[in-house]
Amino acid sequence: MSGLEIIVALLMLLGLAGTIIPYFPGILLVLGGAALWALLGDVGRTGWVTLGILVAIGVTGMVLSTLLSVRMAAGRGASRWILGVGLLGVVVGFFVIPVVGALIGGPIAILLAEFYRVRDLDRAWTLTVRALKGVGVGILVEFVTAVALIAIWVSVVLFV
Repeated sequence: MSGLEIIVALLMLLGLAGTIIPYFPGILLVLGGAALWALLGDVGRTGWVTLGILVAIGVTGMVLSTLLSVRMAAGRGASRWILGVGLLGVVVGFFVIPVVGALIGGPIAILLAEFYRVRDLDRAWTLTVRALKGVGVGILVEFVTAVALIAIWVSVVLFV
């Protein structure tokens, strides 16, 4: 492997880890690594076709992740806008509590927003759990997508 391919692989692994963190652009980092490889490497037609396939799969995975998260949360009684509130909580939490704040901020923001909406803590807790399950499904879809993207890229780099 060349130095560029090692850098790309590290960027892709960072993206893979990023898929586990809600609202972190994990797939975008994987695709960014693939684009870097295609732009700076001597990849030929095969490399550019590979990049196109990776982008198509990556965009599909991101769209599915978002749609499934919203659909699962809303289908179980949580409000549709609640994931946006969760995102805001992730951002605020990231700056208020270094390192773990992003993971704590989202669920707290969702709980507070649902409590404000329904005025019942037990119901708000139930809706928060349901929303977080939807986010979990989205994370799983993004993780599987990122693994597939990396597997395709590694196969092309090693065997083509």
